[in-house]
Amino acid sequence: MSKRALLQPDEIKEKALRRYPAFLSAWLTNTPYFPLHIPGIGVPDESLAIAQQQVQSLKNGSKDVVDYFRQHPRPNVFAREIPLSVDTKFVEQNSGILEQWLDRVLPPETIRADERHFERRFGLRYPEPQFLLRFLDPELQRSAGSPWRECSVSLHALAESPIDATTVIIVENKVNLLTFPAVPSAIAMGGLGNGIVDLAYVTWLSNQSLWYWGDLDVEGFEILSRLRIRFPQTRSFLMDDTTLLRWKDSLAISGTARPRAVPALLTEPETTAFNFCDAHNMRIEQERIPQSAVVEAVSELIRTTATSGVR
Repeated sequence: MSKRALLQPDEIKEKALRRYPAFLSAWLTNTPYFPLHIPGIGVPDESLAIAQQQVQSLKNGSKDVVDYFRQHPRPNVFAREIPLSVDTKFVEQNSGILEQWLDRVLPPETIRADERHFERRFGLRYPEPQFLLRFLDPELQRSAGSPWRECSVSLHALAESPIDATTVIIVENKVNLLTFPAVPSAIAMGGLGNGIVDLAYVTWLSNQSLWYWGDLDVEGFEILSRLRIRFPQTRSFLMDDTTLLRWKDSLAISGTARPRAVPALLTEPETTAFNFCDAHNMRIEQERIPQSAVVEAVSELIRTTATSGVR
């Protein structure tokens, strides 16, 4: 076979999809289950011969996957544990087309229709995000039965293990989390970044007083907005115009230089700070703020939580 036929996998898939749309459409819709026979196709060049082999492999692997899920709905195994006639990365490499088939053939009660994440939608295990958790109150740590002041917890374990904390504080920077001052009946979590949206599965956070401290920049406010959309009670600290004016001349560095729209649900002081950071391409990383200023802000946080009665 000539060198021209040695295409990259993505190019092979693109060629198959582009040159045989009717063929692939029939493959998906021919029967209520899926066709066990693929009509013969012409092979006008060697690269398309490889594409034909790729499509055949896709058909064989997909049949294995669909058969497995029909017999084992929501199996709670890793995709690579499913017995297949193709390589063990098949499911993660073809999740888009597999989702269409599984949506078509599995009983509705076995599918989380509101979930776009493939593994969570169909009940597979996957390498879950890990959240760094720190107890800020020794008594709370003892009552929770944790031998560790700091520990890493998976999303699933965190969602299933409510902690009876009055206050939950989310801190982006790891060192800031590990040096965070003591707070009565409180825990801190960190290192989430844009993965903060996964906290939507930790439903018990809806009952807690929730605080967020991230970088004072446009990205930090976007993350705050995403968190507040899911947990409207979320308050921020060291992320307002007062903090910005206090530290901008001594601590600010350049931002990402990408203009952004104002995120949803920011307060007026947060919006003012966001607009200034956006207009001046500026950011104040949270790890640059002196520890004495952090202690001062946390003392105010404790007073606010105690007097507001928010839980």
